[in-house]
Amino acid sequence: MFGLTKKIDEFRRKRVYSSPQSRCSKWVRLCAPEFKDKGFIGTVEVQASLLPEWIGSRFDHIINDGPPYSPYQLALEFMIPWFINANLKDESVTNLDEFQRRHLSDYALDFLIKKIARIYCPDCKKYYSSVNEKNSNKRENGPWKYWTSEWHCSEGHLLYKFNHELHVCR
Repeated sequence: MFGLTKKIDEFRRKRVYSSPQSRCSKWVRLCAPEFKDKGFIGTVEVQASLLPEWIGSRFDHIINDGPPYSPYQLALEFMIPWFINANLKDESVTNLDEFQRRHLSDYALDFLIKKIARIYCPDCKKYYSSVNEKNSNKRENGPWKYWTSEWHCSEGHLLYKFNHELHVCR
């Protein structure tokens, strides 16, 4: 009976999410205008080999407590082994699927600060390992905070711009 239960579980999981069939390359595309990522003009790519260490136990709560057949959870389970087995000699760029990207895209600036990512400037037509970050238009209105984040390459070209709104609970 246990074998049948295991087969049913595998079948359910595969219907919800299929692990990537291709081998991951050295770089993975994280945020880009073609993904309709809000604010991105440049493209952020991360070194696959450095992601397992960065991920560490950050997402254990999702794997251990998440719904058993959530594509979001299953993508995370497959991600670390997929990154570990990346072909580091392949300099091409691999696209993450939407569920993988959802786990990592909010950390784009963190990856750049930690020097495990690069960002492509379409104006310069080259990659940069860091950005000049600028926050402006800071204001408060009751419990709401507002500001604009901008990232620029060293030549001054705009790579990212986003207007933030944050409700502060006190």
